[in-house]
Amino acid sequence: KKLIDFRKKDIFSLATDEVKEIKVEGPQTKWEAEKKDDEWWLTSPLQSLAEASQISNILYSLSSLKAKEFLSEEKNEEELRRYGLANPQYKIKLQLPQKEQELTVYLTKQDDTLYATSTATSKIISAEDTIISDFDKKIEELREKEIAVFYTWEVKGLKLKTKELDISLQKNDANDWLFEPSGEKADNEKIENFIRQVESLETDSFIDPPFELKEYGLEQPQTEFTLLVEEGENKTKEITIQVGQIQEKDGEKTAYLRNTRLNYLFQVKADFLEKLPPKKEDWQPKSSSASGEKEGEK
Repeated sequence: KKLIDFRKKDIFSLATDEVKEIKVEGPQTKWEAEKKDDEWWLTSPLQSLAEASQISNILYSLSSLKAKEFLSEEKNEEELRRYGLANPQYKIKLQLPQKEQELTVYLTKQDDTLYATSTATSKIISAEDTIISDFDKKIEELREKEIAVFYTWEVKGLKLKTKELDISLQKNDANDWLFEPSGEKADNEKIENFIRQVESLETDSFIDPPFELKEYGLEQPQTEFTLLVEEGENKTKEITIQVGQIQEKDGEKTAYLRNTRLNYLFQVKADFLEKLPPKKEDWQPKSSSASGEKEGEK
């Protein structure tokens, strides 16, 4: 067998969950992202919540990059020029936590071969070029398209305010939804269905600052709902979504939405609003017996 068969081929191996910042520069794209708590945020060329799985996939691709061939053990300027790495097509800079350590990976694709090196190695390798598509993604592809990132089962409280409605609900230890402060039982199925609809809301259209809230009907929103989401033991967060102007085009209604923790707006299909029960009675079980039957079916 060739010597390469016995070498450690994943020379860029790193603990992806320890990366704090990433900067990507390529022929068609340039962007930066920063990790805050468990979330990735795009910081340049715009500020936006990033889709965590997109960033994770990019970091995984880097960490699992394997050498097809070792082209140099001690790289020099001549070899860097030969393999297009003196002026590489792609630069990926990673910020690591150990004493603010920084790692930069350099990539150049020639024909179907990818050449790579980094500031952490003296080697130059060739590798599969399949990861290049990850670094060609536009900033729009990296943005989180969900209006709010949570799971329905994590939601423990719901406040809903419209022109006709102002209710507050809390889920108890038995997973029953109750009106606050009365403790009156609510319709579990309707509440869970509504929360699932909010969970699945996505957009392909962002409105970035600068803008005026009143232009989108959000200076005094007609509808607002707040979700109390459990993030872990004794840790919760509030997510407030405001609904603004509704437009109709070619028979399809869309609404402008604002997640109050973000500095940009979303435009989404307005179907979920049409299914929103308008009165408090609509959120109550039809009868205690009907509610009991539903509980029995579950």
